[in-house]
Amino acid sequence: MIEELIPLFLIRAIMASVITSITTAILGIYVVSRNLSSAGAALAHTALAGAVLGHLLGVDPYLGALSMNLVLSIVIANLSISSTRESEAVIGLLFGFSTALAVTLVSLVKEYVVVVWTYLIGDVLGVTLTDILFLASVSLITINVLMLCYKEFKFITFDIEGARAMGLNVTFYHFLMTVLIALVTTICLRTVGSILTTVLLVAPAATARKITHSFEKAIALSIIVSLLSSFMGMYVSLQLNLTVSGTIGLVASLLYFITGYIVAKFKYCKKCRLLIPQQRLSLKVKDRD
Repeated sequence: MIEELIPLFLIRAIMASVITSITTAILGIYVVSRNLSSAGAALAHTALAGAVLGHLLGVDPYLGALSMNLVLSIVIANLSISSTRESEAVIGLLFGFSTALAVTLVSLVKEYVVVVWTYLIGDVLGVTLTDILFLASVSLITINVLMLCYKEFKFITFDIEGARAMGLNVTFYHFLMTVLIALVTTICLRTVGSILTTVLLVAPAATARKITHSFEKAIALSIIVSLLSSFMGMYVSLQLNLTVSGTIGLVASLLYFITGYIVAKFKYCKKCRLLIPQQRLSLKVKDRD
C-alpha cells in the first residue's frame, strides 16, 4: 500500500537522508566546537580519492574510501595533537594533498563522467538496501561511541588543558574523534557526495551554535536543521528536477545565513516572547542610562 503511494526508491532515499542527517548533525557539533571543519573537508576529499582508487583496483569504492579515510584520520590526529598551534596548517596541507591525490586518480578513470560524478555529488535517489544497512551500521557505531564518551569528548572540546590536568587521555579521545569524522565522511559519500559532505557536517551545527550556547540544545537543534535541510532540499529538487545533494547543500547554507542575519538583527525577549530589533534594545538601554 505504501509503495503505491510513495515509490520504493524515494522511501530508500528518505531513510538514507534521515540516517546521514542525524549522524552528521550530532558529530558536526563537536567538529564546529573544536574547529575541525578543515579536517572534515580534508577527509571528504580523501574519501573521494579512496573511492576512485577502489574503482581502479576493482575493490568496493566505499571500502577504499573508508580505508584511506581511516589512515589519513590517524595521520591528522597524530600531527595535530603533537603540535596544536600548527594543527590548522597541518590539516590545510593534508587537505591540499588529498585534493591533489583525488584529482590525479580521477584523471585515470576512463568512465570519468558517470563514476566520478557519483562520488562528487552522491546519488541519494539510487541507494540500495545494502547501502542503507551500511549507513545504519556506521551511524549506530558513531552515535554509540559519542554517547559512551560524551563527558570525555565534551571536556576536551571546551577545556583540553584542563582535561590533561585531570589525567584524561586526551590523545586517545582526539584520535577517536578523527576516526569518527573519517567514518561519517565516508557514509556521506553515498548520499551527498564528496563536495557537499563538509556543508552537511558543518552548516547545521554552525546554525545551531548561532542560536544557542547550550551544548545539549545545540545538538538537538543541529539535528532539526539537518533534517529540515534534507527534506526541503529533496522536495525542491524533485519539484524542479535539480540535483538532490546540491539542493540539500544550498538549503543548509541558506538556513545558516538566514539564521545569522536574524541573530545579528534581532534578539529574543523572554518577557514578551517576541523577536525585537537590536536597535530598539540599544535605544532602551540608552534611555535607562
